[in-house]
Amino acid sequence: MKSFSRFVFMAMVAVIVSARSGLAANSSLKIHPVKAEVTGRGFEIRVLRKGTPAFKSRAYTWSDLSEDIEGLRYTQTQGGGTATIRLKAMESGSVFVAVAANQMLDMQEKGWSLPTLNRSNTFTYNDAAQSLMVILSHEVKQGEEIDIPQVGWPGTIVLLPSDQKSKETKPLTL
Repeated sequence: MKSFSRFVFMAMVAVIVSARSGLAANSSLKIHPVKAEVTGRGFEIRVLRKGTPAFKSRAYTWSDLSEDIEGLRYTQTQGGGTATIRLKAMESGSVFVAVAANQMLDMQEKGWSLPTLNRSNTFTYNDAAQSLMVILSHEVKQGEEIDIPQVGWPGTIVLLPSDQKSKETKPLTL
């Protein structure tokens, strides 16, 4: 039943997005985050894995991760708190973030690109609603610095390249 509810919700969101913006941008989204430095407060750098804690303040865990994103590093926030995240691109490319599905139009208004929803660019955390997170992108040039808008209860998490030296990363509190 949860899978059907998730499918219905994704279909409704896709209709809203296409009605609001014509054809959605980045229909064949490939998730390869740029190398970047992140600074700010209210977050730690963690590894995105199924069953690991989603937020610092709750026992919710990540679920329904595609192999495209499992193992990436991300900015773990409090959940319900406000983080301040600034990103400096070390190369030109795409910055990827994830937000609660009900916040993605707010991010579009802030200049972030919405993909056509599919299995590789959505995932959930295990609250009572199996809340859906959607991945969005924003193009940056090498050396460009951007502030990451924080929206919704989960906030906006930044996806970062995996640490190739080790499959796990040590928490980095900023």
